[in-house]
Amino acid sequence: MTKGNKLYYSAIITAVIIFAAGIYWYSRMAIPSYESDLRNKITGARLQKDGISPYFYHWKPGDNMKYYDYNAFQFIPSKSTSTPFQHRLFYSIADFSQSTINKICFWSLNAIFAACVLLVFLMAKTQKQKILILTTGLLLFFSHSWRANLAEGQTYIIIVFLSLLLFYFLQKPFTISYSLISGLITAVLFLFKPTTILLILPVLIFANRQPKAFIKIYITSFLAIVSFNFALPGEINYWKDYFHAIKEHQKIWQNEGIISYPTIPKINEWEGINITEQKDQMHKHPLYLDNEYSNFFVFSNNLTGKHISVWALYFLFTICFSVLLYLLAKQKPYPASALLNAALLYGALLYFLSDIFSPIIRSQYYAIQWLYPLLLLMVFPGKISTNVYFIIFSGLILNIISLPDIKWEHTLGEVLFFIGIVYMLLIPNKTADT
Repeated sequence: MTKGNKLYYSAIITAVIIFAAGIYWYSRMAIPSYESDLRNKITGARLQKDGISPYFYHWKPGDNMKYYDYNAFQFIPSKSTSTPFQHRLFYSIADFSQSTINKICFWSLNAIFAACVLLVFLMAKTQKQKILILTTGLLLFFSHSWRANLAEGQTYIIIVFLSLLLFYFLQKPFTISYSLISGLITAVLFLFKPTTILLILPVLIFANRQPKAFIKIYITSFLAIVSFNFALPGEINYWKDYFHAIKEHQKIWQNEGIISYPTIPKINEWEGINITEQKDQMHKHPLYLDNEYSNFFVFSNNLTGKHISVWALYFLFTICFSVLLYLLAKQKPYPASALLNAALLYGALLYFLSDIFSPIIRSQYYAIQWLYPLLLLMVFPGKISTNVYFIIFSGLILNIISLPDIKWEHTLGEVLFFIGIVYMLLIPNKTADT
């Protein structure tokens, strides 16, 4: 075995050990906590499973305890902001106790994270790419964004996994089965979170480079799955309530005519959850969460002291969206091996723009979705400028550390991700096949 191979395999073993140590460290903490968003996903799934729309439901004494949410909102909409499709994904475990669900989700989320890294690792062609993939994965695994996902029981890592899985099938040679699966994955992404359609929008610009049979099967598969979903009993009404609730949440975060309900009673023990014990556990093994709200409107309001309107946010998003698409259309041709990667990276940037300019608060756990474009970047065909790696890994470091003298270090890290990817995309001569 050569010296280079020894270093390579040592790096893999070290990465596995560090990852296992990280899981052990996280497992000692009270995560998901009693205040987690996982609870409203479970109560939403239970309500929906029982034929009740979850988006404007408010628990009150005398209601079934299985619908109780310790951290429920007091406003017009409930705390449920997951799509009806997301709720359906929880149907299979919704009838377990919350303490059991917490354990299932903790291990499932970490397993999906590992699967994301492993999937791209197996697609990588060089040892350098594989080491970069492991390094990127480990840095994000110890970031505040991943810690927040575990603490809240958030499911954004599913978007990352599905997006990477879509990339895996899209870069395969054309077959009917791969086309069907690609359409299925795209439909699931769209139903999971509608704005994910932006992830694959730039791919459609290059549709003329795909076999016509692929396009027909892909679109047919996508439409068939979406149509089947909306044909399920009560589904259309659930989606109407979902979009109505999103508008109401927008009013909350924009301080527009907030109306509140009576305070939700705080109950100490339910479904295997003991609040006192969890608080004690959190005191012994603190999470050290350093949350930042990284929306443009939060930054703008803090910087100027003035409220920016929702219409201004939509206008700014439209401008940035149009500029990115223009750059893509005017971009010098990429080599065939890099075209799909480039299109999907543009799609990721469009998707993150929709988050950044959203009028609804964007918490720290959203940032874990950067795992998708960053892993794509690490397997980009051809040579990538050292400057790009420097920018990206600087951003990763800023998402791990907490600097008391810098208020927006994690947000700055995300900005560096955006800049690094744009910089790489605008210099295709540096990424030509080698």
